[in-house]
Amino acid sequence: MRAIILYVFIIVSVVAMGIQSSEQQADAQMPLRHVAGASLAIVPAIYDTTGLMNHAEEASMYVQAEDEDPAAEPQTSEASIALSEGNGFELDSVNGISLYDTPEAVVSKLGEPVSKSVDDLWGDLEVYEYSDMEIAFYGEFIQYVNIEADKALQVDGETLSITKSALTKAFGQPDYTAEDGIVFQRDDAVLKLFLDEETHEPQYVSYYHIATV
Repeated sequence: MRAIILYVFIIVSVVAMGIQSSEQQADAQMPLRHVAGASLAIVPAIYDTTGLMNHAEEASMYVQAEDEDPAAEPQTSEASIALSEGNGFELDSVNGISLYDTPEAVVSKLGEPVSKSVDDLWGDLEVYEYSDMEIAFYGEFIQYVNIEADKALQVDGETLSITKSALTKAFGQPDYTAEDGIVFQRDDAVLKLFLDEETHEPQYVSYYHIATV
């Protein structure tokens, strides 16, 4: 009888050790994933021979974050970086002027122009001359806003240099490249930097609606 009891005890011990070993192997093989800089351990559910979950059941119901540091600096997403570099500009306004401003709205914002003239190329355009830019109207609609390269440029309230490198940094790669300049488009609004075809030095920027092209 003692021999039988000893034999059963040995068998039970071997089975228990085998289960423990299986659990250790499962723990060792747990996949690691990285989310937002933290190592995440996905804890699997382990079933015993009776079909019931053992202690790993509760652990398998959630994802454990390892090595979390609550004082760590938040990571900056690519979208945030792009926005901080200016790619979030919508071209809603240039130097405070919207493409949908009427002549009355422009005068209300900027005051009376220094002078008014007719566009040399397009005789049906009336040009309002200001000290830092010129605004051309076709009737009640703005045709373009031109700003010389040595003047101040503000896009959506932010000051930018009128250079190829500065505008490319602000808007990203040009949407179009022409012999006489580079073009940035946001929906129906367009900003073009005109460059000297020989020296490639900036001459002026033009702000206009895509429909006027």
